[in-house]
Amino acid sequence: MIAIVDFAYEQNEDPIALLVDLQEKYPQIKAQVIDVCGPGGGWPVVQFTGDSQSLRELLMRHFYMDPYEIKETINTKETP
Repeated sequence: MIAIVDFAYEQNEDPIALLVDLQEKYPQIKAQVIDVCGPGGGWPVVQFTGDSQSLRELLMRHFYMDPYEIKETINTKETP
C-alpha cells in the first residue's frame, strides 16, 4: 500500500534526519521523496510504502491524521 503526504517540518529541523528517524521507528515502511518542493506550500512530497497497519499508525501518530484522512490518503492498490 502507498501513502503520499506533504512532509511538513519546522524550520529548525532537518527533513532528511526526520525521514531517517521515521524509517528507524517503522522499518517495515519505505520512504521516498517524490517532489522536493511540492504544491502544498512547498513542503517535500513523500511516498511511504508498507502494510496497511504500519501506514495507518505512521499517519495517525506522526501526521496527526484522523481515520477519514487516513482512508483518503492510503492507496489500497498493491505496490509493485
